[in-house]
Amino acid sequence: MSDSRYLKEIHMNNVFVIIDLRDGKKMADLNNHREIFIFHHCCKALERVSILNMKFGLQHPYLSTFIQNVLIKFVRNVPSLRWFRSDLTSENMTMLRMERPEIEFLN
Repeated sequence: MSDSRYLKEIHMNNVFVIIDLRDGKKMADLNNHREIFIFHHCCKALERVSILNMKFGLQHPYLSTFIQNVLIKFVRNVPSLRWFRSDLTSENMTMLRMERPEIEFLN
């Protein structure tokens, strides 16, 4: 997907997997590695993304928090995003709506 710089829409429900634990940790780190997040190679034009039921090929002691952080970091780093369907908690969707009111959030 790194060559898909102008991709506008992604639907990857039930199939998304991150295997490399180092990259996974960086993608979930809300304070560091700002340039590393899901779809960071093809996010220049992304407007609509659906990644329901995200699955990870790694074991993490706090998998639920880990997944939420990965989703939050993605939303915060894609300025072109206008529609996002995911497994974000209602609390996290509310928080992100305050930060990014132009995005329609669904789950």
